[in-house]
Amino acid sequence: MGMLSDEQINAIEENIKNIDKKYPEFNLNRQKDMQTGENQHVIETDLIVSKKQDIDLERILQSWRGTRHSLNLKVRGQRTRCTGRAGKVVGVRKSTLKPGKAT
Repeated sequence: MGMLSDEQINAIEENIKNIDKKYPEFNLNRQKDMQTGENQHVIETDLIVSKKQDIDLERILQSWRGTRHSLNLKVRGQRTRCTGRAGKVVGVRKSTLKPGKAT
């Protein structure tokens, strides 16, 4: 990046800003935005902020996805019987008996 001229850097910035006009809709990372309904391609921290706002809106509306997000469960229909147990014990509990003693 340090070897590029100012004109080349400006051209790259313009291409990134106008990426939603050059590529098809399915390549964009914000399709049908919840607030505006437009297709956008958001970059850097704006993407993180917009994703967090979407999750918070789903929590406020008390949708199924919002409820699953607030309970820290899987959202997209994955199984939870044997996976997704972060912080919980998975598997067999260890016995408290000492070896060799029968009860």
